[in-house]
Amino acid sequence: MKVVYEPRVHLVARQTVNRHGLDEFLESNGWHWHSDAVFAAEELCETAGRLCYQSYNHPRPGGNKSYLKNILESSHGSILEHAVWSFIIEHISRNCSLELIRHRNLSPSQVSQR
Repeated sequence: MKVVYEPRVHLVARQTVNRHGLDEFLESNGWHWHSDAVFAAEELCETAGRLCYQSYNHPRPGGNKSYLKNILESSHGSILEHAVWSFIIEHISRNCSLELIRHRNLSPSQVSQR
């Protein structure tokens, strides 16, 4: 008897910007800034990048889209690691899960087979 399962993915967590905390930080440093990002993950990456470069008062033309394009072109990929989403992936083969881990497409925590 062959049992076949359909793979399933469940979104269990996502990060967003805490506007109150960010605004409090910006104000304490004399900065005022708001992103035009469409998605929370994009805003989070831009927020992290602007913190690294202290560029809150010097936004480049083109808004969030232009900012993230520049980050990608300058190979500052660590900024993008701030956009973290957590998923549970179930009903995939052990080989598939090992390939996902091997190629670092995600930062995995894997259920033990013991």
